[in-house]
Amino acid sequence: MTRPFWTPTAKFLTLFFNDMEIALYQKELELMMIGMSGCDIMNPDYLTNRVCDILKLDKTVLLGKSKLSDYTEARFILFKILRQNTKLSLKQIAAVYNMDHSTVIYGLTEFDNLVFSKYQPLLDKLKKVNECLSIPNLYN
Repeated sequence: MTRPFWTPTAKFLTLFFNDMEIALYQKELELMMIGMSGCDIMNPDYLTNRVCDILKLDKTVLLGKSKLSDYTEARFILFKILRQNTKLSLKQIAAVYNMDHSTVIYGLTEFDNLVFSKYQPLLDKLKKVNECLSIPNLYN
């Protein structure tokens, strides 16, 4: 049996919620994933793997605390895709990546700032991701 994508955050959730609340939260996430436009491309785990493959990044470093620009920009792209193309809240996106929701807010803000300022390295990454995944509304 494969592990669901939310398993790494289950330990974290037990600090703040009881077992019943965690089970309901996981079920809600699972239902949202199924209901997302009928395709697997918006599954956060699948999306993370694809972006890592496209940008030739190590997934464990991406999911860690690395502040290297390649990894932070890839996180910003993932946050933007999930926020604009799914029904996941900021807290749910943060839980998927084992981060705080304020980190997701910061990433979304930085993404917008970098796109607005036409920061070429990020625009190149966006172009690669969009060519491979055809994500709508990535620049808005």
